[in-house]
Amino acid sequence: GAAALDSDGLAPQLGRSVLSLIGEQSQRLQQQADELAAMRASLDERRVIDQAKHWLMQQQGFTEEAAWQALRKSAMNQNKRVLEIAQAVLAVAKTLSN
Repeated sequence: GAAALDSDGLAPQLGRSVLSLIGEQSQRLQQQADELAAMRASLDERRVIDQAKHWLMQQQGFTEEAAWQALRKSAMNQNKRVLEIAQAVLAVAKTLSN
């Protein structure tokens, strides 16, 4: 059985194929994990931006669109990401609520 497989070289070839499949599967799993991490980060960013918009809507009487535009305009004027502006808005909100 096994000796016959070894003598014709099939077992080493099969072993290499299995290792190759395992390597490919490992790469796919890592890629999926990376994509999932990126999606989670994006969701967290969206949550922060939404909280900042909500605060602006409450405090300034903005519509959701006006709050978004205010965040965008501030980001462009300060050459920052909308996320950074949203984080600053939430820091101000926290300071004012204390």
